[in-house]
Amino acid sequence: MNKNRVALYLGGVFLLTVVMAVALHRNSDARTRGLASESDSISYFEPQQPASAQPKVKEEFSASCNSKEDIVKSVPESSQVVRIKFTDCQQFSKKSPLYAVKNLTNGYDGQVFRDQNINSKSRMPANTSTQLSTDYIQLQNGENIIELEISLNDGQKINKKIRIHRQ
Repeated sequence: MNKNRVALYLGGVFLLTVVMAVALHRNSDARTRGLASESDSISYFEPQQPASAQPKVKEEFSASCNSKEDIVKSVPESSQVVRIKFTDCQQFSKKSPLYAVKNLTNGYDGQVFRDQNINSKSRMPANTSTQLSTDYIQLQNGENIIELEISLNDGQKINKKIRIHRQ
């Protein structure tokens, strides 16, 4: 009976070894066939392009309080999203406003956040304005019209349009 167990055990080990060898062999073939040519592989020995040479995908800019007209900005075609930072110049934040941002060109709805760099536990002087920022807003090719809407609790709405040309 012991001989049968040993033979069964050795047979199982042999079968397991064969199955593992076949599986490993198939995986190694798939890896080598995945590369179509040497130009598709990443060379770790050649220096990478500097960050300034790579196209920007994300853009950020600040909107000033002084501009009464629409803000017009141009960004390169490689830019896919934009973040707009602005200051609550008229201190609407004391009136608990609701902020909304929307790209009217493609219908993308964004959100507005208080700037995370400000420490909420520290006391700010009464004349200090709140720093706000949108999330990254998706852009389309050509002109993008982004509308920033501020709704105050007295029913008043203030709209600001930002035109971003993606060229």
